[in-house]
Amino acid sequence: MHTRDQILGCILGGAIGDAHGAAVEGLPPGSTTSSLYLTDDTQLTLATCESLTHCRKVDPAHIAATMLAWHRKRRLTGLGASTLKALQDLDAGGHWALSGRKGDQAAGNGAAIRIAPLSFLVDPQTDDCWRIFRDVSRITHYHDEACAGAYAIVHAIHEAQKGELHLGHIAAKLPDTSVKDRLLAYAEQD
Repeated sequence: MHTRDQILGCILGGAIGDAHGAAVEGLPPGSTTSSLYLTDDTQLTLATCESLTHCRKVDPAHIAATMLAWHRKRRLTGLGASTLKALQDLDAGGHWALSGRKGDQAAGNGAAIRIAPLSFLVDPQTDDCWRIFRDVSRITHYHDEACAGAYAIVHAIHEAQKGELHLGHIAAKLPDTSVKDRLLAYAEQD
């Protein structure tokens, strides 16, 4: 499979999962609905892709600026509280590295959802990969759990590309977080 197809499949798969998950978010377990819509997570994934395409590398400042440009053009809908706070801070002139929401409410999965395209540009085995994923995550979610979730996604994509997707291997690469603990628990169930 060509890298272009892998990237498109990754983005399309994320969008489909986002639409299905958004339809039942907040409903009791087992609930179903026929409504599907994309959330700000998919929209921010596309903004991230736009930045990556423009820069041909991962530049957190440019990714944040692209997200802000989308916000100003009203291309983002259904913003979550963490993302809205970050975009408001950026719009007021805040620095991208300080704009993300902090505290327990910032431990959401928005960063993990939009991080997937970076896995095609950054090798998670390099020394500075944690910093890169952490920086991009912190644009909206300034929390170690959010960063660990994003880091896990990138490792999962790399392992899947090699045909070696093992949750225990992914968990071993994460810092001590609840994300790591949950992945280890799921790995034990397999």
